[in-house]
Amino acid sequence: NNYLNKNNGKFISPLDNNNNGRIPSNFNNFSSYEPYGPEFNEAFKQVIRIRDNNCLICGSNKGLSVHHINYDKLMSVKENCICLCNYCHCKTNFNRTQWQSFCQSLLAEKYGYKYQDGKIMIQLNAALKNNGL
Repeated sequence: NNYLNKNNGKFISPLDNNNNGRIPSNFNNFSSYEPYGPEFNEAFKQVIRIRDNNCLICGSNKGLSVHHINYDKLMSVKENCICLCNYCHCKTNFNRTQWQSFCQSLLAEKYGYKYQDGKIMIQLNAALKNNGL
């Protein structure tokens, strides 16, 4: 495909031809090209932007985007999404495990969301109530 170049069977990053065949540390198996689920729409993103009001890392209110904390684009729930400015959003593409933990700790402190071992802990009664069931 257009995103993967090979040279003598070695991976060559399209961004860095000097990596000597090693997979770059921020390589995500091209997940950035995977589609989002249908629930990740403008209405959902607006709910997250209103909830957070600004970038929860640096406090900026410019160029805000919604980031999936665990990098799973199909898990668009409020406990897995956080508002970030474009600068901070770019930083989350490196050291993903640390950023996931950090962003979860921000939401846990600010909204009382529960996480265990990087997984979202949702109370079933609250989830059913929020979905009108």
